[in-house]
Amino acid sequence: MKDIETRLTVQDWPSIRSELHDKGFVIVRDVLNKTECDNLVSAYNADDTYRKTITMERYRFGQGEYKYFQYPLPELITTIREEVYAEIAPVANQWMQELNIEKKFPSTHKVMKKLCWEHGQKKPTVLILKYGKGGG
Repeated sequence: MKDIETRLTVQDWPSIRSELHDKGFVIVRDVLNKTECDNLVSAYNADDTYRKTITMERYRFGQGEYKYFQYPLPELITTIREEVYAEIAPVANQWMQELNIEKKFPSTHKVMKKLCWEHGQKKPTVLILKYGKGGG
């Protein structure tokens, strides 16, 4: 997982945080390589990887589906969550301060996950999307 960690480390996090703060979203390029993407795609039909599948047409979300991962998450996903969380938690805390909300998010994903578990949120919310022609 060193390769993904390196690709995340070299990102321009000050610019990413600034854009995330200003727009509410940001596209971070060059995180996954082709092999990692191919592995995620090829594992899409694995029954033991996901806890729930949502058919988007049923909810008028477009054509396609998305699946929620179950624990244990793939190592790649865990690494991304832990590394990215630490970089963007300051944005969430800045938003809380600007909105005068007395809430502070922990600086590490590990502590955040522990808080979630303590409050009954024990299912991961990580998902993967699959769009068909004309979807999304």
